[in-house]
Amino acid sequence: MSTKVAERFQAFTPRAEPRPAQRSGGTAAAVPGPRVPQFANDGFERAPSTARGPGARVALDGAPPPQSSQPSSPKAGAPLSQSVTPHAPIEDNQTVTSTVTFTEDATVDTLKLDLDLQHTYRGDLTVTLTSPSGKSAVIADREGGSADDLKGSFDLSAFAGEKAAGAWTLSVKDSARQDTGTLESWGLTITPKGEEPPPPPASDDSDPMKHIEWLSSDELRGRDSPSPELTAAAAYVEEHVKKYGLLGPNTNNPSDPYQQKFNVFSFAGEGQEAAQGASAGHAEHKDFGHQLFDEGFYLDESMPVETREMLTRKYEESMKAAGRPLAPRSGGPMSVEELKQLAQFDGMAQNTMALLPGTGPHKDEVIVVMAHLDHVGVNRNGQVFNGADDNASGSGVLLGAIPELVEAQKAGKLDRSVLFLWTGAEEKGLVGSQYFVDNPIPGLGLKEITGVINMDMVGRWDDQRISAIDTNSRGQASYFRDVLNQANQKMADPFDRINQDINQYRDRQDGAVFTRKGEDVLFMFEGLSNPNGGGGLIPEYHQTTDDIDKIVRDNGGNKPRRVKDLMVNVIQLASNRS
Repeated sequence: MSTKVAERFQAFTPRAEPRPAQRSGGTAAAVPGPRVPQFANDGFERAPSTARGPGARVALDGAPPPQSSQPSSPKAGAPLSQSVTPHAPIEDNQTVTSTVTFTEDATVDTLKLDLDLQHTYRGDLTVTLTSPSGKSAVIADREGGSADDLKGSFDLSAFAGEKAAGAWTLSVKDSARQDTGTLESWGLTITPKGEEPPPPPASDDSDPMKHIEWLSSDELRGRDSPSPELTAAAAYVEEHVKKYGLLGPNTNNPSDPYQQKFNVFSFAGEGQEAAQGASAGHAEHKDFGHQLFDEGFYLDESMPVETREMLTRKYEESMKAAGRPLAPRSGGPMSVEELKQLAQFDGMAQNTMALLPGTGPHKDEVIVVMAHLDHVGVNRNGQVFNGADDNASGSGVLLGAIPELVEAQKAGKLDRSVLFLWTGAEEKGLVGSQYFVDNPIPGLGLKEITGVINMDMVGRWDDQRISAIDTNSRGQASYFRDVLNQANQKMADPFDRINQDINQYRDRQDGAVFTRKGEDVLFMFEGLSNPNGGGGLIPEYHQTTDDIDKIVRDNGGNKPRRVKDLMVNVIQLASNRS
């Protein structure tokens, strides 16, 4: 793919110290925490490129390789610079190529090309830069008329996200006769994304507030689905579960069995516009949760008929509401190919999962404990929706529960296995959870699952009440009602109130996907504005003000900690019930 870039000329000074190019407004911030996986154009994680040599090397058509500069020291965020002085003649109707090679395993945030090309008629020239992956940007395309020379600095934002390691090729093509010139020198300055940032603040891994603090930081830019920042959050989760010896159970993805990746689509014209609203991201979304496929969906060839039918109806509803004509339908649901014709591809998201095997006679049965990891990202004004309560709180509670549950397993106190599941694209419409149930993982299918616990927004209000939904597919109380009450009484300081006041949200959270499949589900929620039941959501719901300081203000961080203690009791009771 070739991209035409706008040039910004500066005085050309070949011996000047390299200066990082200015960061563009749309470039994601560097992300702290564990390594941020890098992606190829299809959205899948790409293995690091192989360096092609110890330093920069130049290959010229018909010319020997000249001297080159030494590679700069790889350091997160520090500029990397390479330059060469080929003094290569540019003949009529000929093409000259020159390469520089970076050995550092870094990802491009910004890239600047410094160029000194002497020519008596630059309107003859096409100049192109190509990255190691094959992506190209056109620097000049027979522009400038009879002006001579092409010198200056060019900011090439087209290469943001590319891997630096490998050979970068500058191509100069002369497409006319009479005028000639020389490629005197050129160089690249790459400002990499920070891939070795400091870890989250040191504290007890069992404290949900440690994890909430990092997941809701500005650096994660709202964990949109899909986004590099959601992938960074997934990497953080994966590193944590590996630390405690949990297994990666997704045998369908043997290269990284902790991740389940899926494509995210939206109906053409309704992707980011629908998601971002007029000016303030998802700020206009005031009802808790989502119905299935509200703002996005997945598509693949194995999609079950019933899921295609739900998606077809969603398409028809959205078109009718917008007053737009419908694509023809012949009886049954649209095919995946037909749906793709109406959709736009938004990128790749993922579910993250880890298995804590049981040790008793029912170890082949599984309790699923889940929370959605994503939030709604950044609005078009650049404001970050950190989503501390929604749903860094639920995700952090799951992470904080792992050390204690691992100890219980080692002591033989977990009969059934526990699957921890952090879903992606929940904010698009329960997409990740639907993908999980539609694409069963061997040994973790619906017939093995004997209960599901979903945690969503469990950080706010006071720390003496919580709300719950504990029904099955028939709308009756499931075994979780008794389990929840028993778990509460096992606490040193039980919750004063467990309110059954959120049934209006029964179908607007990830657990509903499992309920439709016949599973018993417990949905745990922080509660509404009235401590005794009922009322409204927190004022910060889907606002840029959903920050961790609001959790601290409400309860000093004790609410997530107490919810974690309650959930650990629930899991142990559910795992060991007869």
